[in-house]
Amino acid sequence: MVSLGAPGCAALGEEANSSSQSEAPNPALQDVTPLRRLRTHLTARPIRWVASLLIVCVGAAGVAWVELQRGLYTTDIGEQRSITLDDGSTVELNAKSRIRVRFTDQAREVDLIAGQALFYVAKDNARAFVVRSGAARVRAVGTEFDVYRRRSGTTVSVLEGQVAVFLNDSSAGSLTFPETSGAGTARSARSSNAVGGGTRLLVSAGEQVVLTAQSAARLNAPDVAVATAWTQRQIVFQGSPLSDVVEEFNRYNRKQMVIDDENSAAHSGQRSLSSTEPASLLRFLREQVQLTVTERDGQLAISRK
Repeated sequence: MVSLGAPGCAALGEEANSSSQSEAPNPALQDVTPLRRLRTHLTARPIRWVASLLIVCVGAAGVAWVELQRGLYTTDIGEQRSITLDDGSTVELNAKSRIRVRFTDQAREVDLIAGQALFYVAKDNARAFVVRSGAARVRAVGTEFDVYRRRSGTTVSVLEGQVAVFLNDSSAGSLTFPETSGAGTARSARSSNAVGGGTRLLVSAGEQVVLTAQSAARLNAPDVAVATAWTQRQIVFQGSPLSDVVEEFNRYNRKQMVIDDENSAAHSGQRSLSSTEPASLLRFLREQVQLTVTERDGQLAISRK
């Protein structure tokens, strides 16, 4: 007797075997897949660490930049601005100048990093107002005064009230108060007025003192209005050294001037010019009989004729 179901059973058995074989796990795949996953995981972790580290570094740099810029005020060439501080004091900032302001519960401090500023100080008997310019510190409570930081030194001009000018301890030992050539005399205030081993010089309204790291000179009968003429967009030269004239010119003119001959004579006499017209400054220099001004490599070179 022939069984009709045998071939069907055999076919069904083969299909079942084929199905069971295709569903059976592949030992090779079982070995490789976890390795790949582990490798991917291990590779991704350093990337995440680096990304996290970069985020932290960028964030820290951003915070540092904000802290560094906090209280920083600057002006560009030819620009002037008025700044009202948190205590009600006002700062008029001349062109090409930079200050940094730091106020605490104990002190009001301003660093004159470059240029010139006129201060109208609000009274606060609990917190003195201190301006630092190089080796000098100018201390006031409620006063109006101008501080001009040049390469050659710092000039302090007092319009109202009185300030105390201090020089750092490092310069106090060698500090002298010489007579100024033809302009006035200097008076010193040393041991009895010394604070923290430094030297103090009191400057009252209408007075002016010129400070360097080695000396301080108080001028007799100075014209304080000349020192603050810049607030009226005017520049006044009074027998100024050529280096000061050029420095002033560069404060208002984008085409910068350089001195080829450091022995060039200083300007004599007095001259008032508009700071808003750089061309007038250039004409002024070219009018000096002992000087010549030529354009070279985008700059204005000045030398003796």
